[in-house]
Amino acid sequence: MRSIRFENAKSIKAELEGGLTVMYGAGGNGERIRKVLKDFDIRIDYFCDDDYNKWGKRFCGIEVISFEKLTEKATEQKMNVILTSVFGGPILRKLESLNVTVYEAFSILIDRYYKNSFYKTPLSEGEIDSFVKQINELKNYINDKESVEILEKIKFTVCNPQKKDYARFFSVASHYDCYFVEEVLRALPENPVIVDCGGFTGDLMVALKRHDIDYKKVYSFEVNKELFSKMKENISANKLENRFIPINKGVWNTKGISFLNVDPHDIAGGKLQNDCSQGIKIETVTIDEVFSDIPYDFVKMDIEGAERNAIWGGYSYDKKIQAYHGNFIIPLCA
Repeated sequence: MRSIRFENAKSIKAELEGGLTVMYGAGGNGERIRKVLKDFDIRIDYFCDDDYNKWGKRFCGIEVISFEKLTEKATEQKMNVILTSVFGGPILRKLESLNVTVYEAFSILIDRYYKNSFYKTPLSEGEIDSFVKQINELKNYINDKESVEILEKIKFTVCNPQKKDYARFFSVASHYDCYFVEEVLRALPENPVIVDCGGFTGDLMVALKRHDIDYKKVYSFEVNKELFSKMKENISANKLENRFIPINKGVWNTKGISFLNVDPHDIAGGKLQNDCSQGIKIETVTIDEVFSDIPYDFVKMDIEGAERNAIWGGYSYDKKIQAYHGNFIIPLCA
């Protein structure tokens, strides 16, 4: 495998030479990068994705194939792989043994869709001071060395725009599965009951199957109605109605009403805001409320900054004794 990181579509086109061109990651970022590449008349033969719910279907009018199918095609002819997923570490590790050229094109998104990001528009002095304060505060609650190093890399990148280094920033992405790193797999009990905060379209069902985790039940919360609808379709297609339970509510520290604000360029990045009345009106619940009589073993959260509030809603008090329910895993991804 040969890996090349490019910052614009024009430079990718200049490098592509014959063979098949496959985009790895049939999600929102894949769709956006595909639009950019289309402007430069870059032909895409296939999308590849690790989500088995997408295999055999068409995305952006292009067939989606599995990694196994990609491997077969890579042995038959020359192949270029354009990586679009933020979970690049695990994918690059899978591609290492193949004779393919990988173009890491995620940074193309910044030029076209995120012009107000810190990469394009440096933060003000006040914003940097506030950011550093938050990072330093967060480090006080972290025990492992790896997480502290990741936070330091992020802080350096944000605070030193004159020294911006895409490779340094993207290196924070783990080479392990986003939700099930080795420590988590060792900690999981047999047949766990899982609380899934931020269900998306059912990504957790794919990860559980990939790791052969025989779970008893998953309660999956997703506030975005469009994503929730797709998750229900995937649950039905996999006949998991009695094991994978979708819940169209937000997880917060209080029960009530909040508002979901979604960036039109990033449907997966919607944020809950209960201090304003703009956005999509949604219902919030607490973990303690929903699971007052339901034992659970494991909580996964990927909810765009609402994790702290959700965790505070997951503490139970009994006779002035604070009881911690379950194990929490909150992924930190590039």
